[in-house]
Amino acid sequence: MIEILHGTNIHFMKYRKWAYLFSGLVLLVGFASLAMKGGPKAGIDFAGGQLLSLRFNQVVRADDLRHAADTAGLVGAEIQSLEGSNDALFRVAQHEGEGSATEKGPAVRIQEALQQQYPGITVEILRQEVVGPKVGHELRGKATLAVIFSVIAIMIYVALRFKRWEFGLGAAIALFHDILVTLGIFSILNKEIGLTVLAAFLTIAGYSINDTIVVFDRVRENVALKKKGNLPELMNLSINQTLSRTILTVFTVMLTAAAIYFLGGEVLHDFALAMLVGVGFGTYSSIYVASALALDLDNWRQKRVQARAAQRAAAKPAQRSGSAKTAASSKSTVAAR
Repeated sequence: MIEILHGTNIHFMKYRKWAYLFSGLVLLVGFASLAMKGGPKAGIDFAGGQLLSLRFNQVVRADDLRHAADTAGLVGAEIQSLEGSNDALFRVAQHEGEGSATEKGPAVRIQEALQQQYPGITVEILRQEVVGPKVGHELRGKATLAVIFSVIAIMIYVALRFKRWEFGLGAAIALFHDILVTLGIFSILNKEIGLTVLAAFLTIAGYSINDTIVVFDRVRENVALKKKGNLPELMNLSINQTLSRTILTVFTVMLTAAAIYFLGGEVLHDFALAMLVGVGFGTYSSIYVASALALDLDNWRQKRVQARAAQRAAAKPAQRSGSAKTAASSKSTVAAR
């Protein structure tokens, strides 16, 4: 295997408390944004409605686009002009009675509305999506269940594979951490959540758990080889041993995601952004969420075991003392008789 780092000895677990603080702040800001906006911004796939991406052969002012959309029947449309091009996105919610067959499509009606002010204007349809509100609601419910069930299945798999519930719980919390951080950043950036972004979330979950399992596998191997070593030392050793592989993997994935983000076009833009955020935090969470939580949960379990052992040890002298007193009392009774 190609290695770019040799013999590193970074004490990762030493800084896990600071990592908890950083993760908490990122999640808090994301939750605050979601609360202020009433939840994530649902895309056409989940909210229902119409998405229309058009390209004009000349520059059109934003006010004229709004007037043309109203004239074309796209009342209340959210319009976004794309910088550096003559493209524009039209998003409009689906209303009752909408979607009936008409002779002219919305692109043609927009073109006709603009022809008075922009003679010779032409419109090219780059993308057109129409989803009914009922279908969008069903897709949203199924998407939520897909994410929840996938995380539960992964947690059970990790717990059974490593035979330690601390590892399974740490991996599951890391998965939720990565997805919630990405969701919060999308809310801060006012990005929509659609089917492509959901696919990115599931991809992030798969990448994150793969990276976590690589670290946990090395921990298991080191525990078997060095039974006298304590878990914090073995965690640091395992992370350092897999660090080169982690850096190479994340660099490759993020380089590909960056290429899609900058060159892939509007359709794949949000997917690539989710991958960039999720893969970056997924690598971080494998060390400072999954591994760190597994370590702290194991420390908590060890303390509980030691506390129970101390209680049992303290109870034994008391039982012996009580037995001795009972025996002495019995002898005194016999002597008196």
